[in-house]
Amino acid sequence: MLFSAYTEESLSGIGHVVQDIEQVNKYTDGLRERISGLFKSAESRFGVSFSVPSGSYFQIEGPFGLVRANLVYANEGNGTFGRVVLRKHTLDEQGREAWPEIWAFRILKDGDILMGDNGPRLHNSGNTPDEHRNVATQPLVESIVLSAMKPR
Repeated sequence: MLFSAYTEESLSGIGHVVQDIEQVNKYTDGLRERISGLFKSAESRFGVSFSVPSGSYFQIEGPFGLVRANLVYANEGNGTFGRVVLRKHTLDEQGREAWPEIWAFRILKDGDILMGDNGPRLHNSGNTPDEHRNVATQPLVESIVLSAMKPR
């Protein structure tokens, strides 16, 4: 595989990684708590259990199987962001255990939550009033469930 050189613009866009991660982390725990609460209040609707095992951002288990979400940090030349990657437990063609990626969403350092890798913007964790955050987060929970239900 051949790799190209990075442009000067990309290199200057790295920014302050440690500060960016600290900014992202201001929003990750609160978002996970809202997701957890929404799953618990909709347990009869979705039929899933929500937990936070060691080493994972969260996991859900239900009729469609087990899905784990991990928080990783990434940078595409415009500052570091959090990327929550969902992986579904399945078996590959040879019958071996596998965890293919099924979906991802992003948490930006300014508090924006993006549905998927390219948006749209769901809401801003820093600017959305507390009383509206659960309503604003509900489409994210439904997207997680829909992603988990797709066959692999």
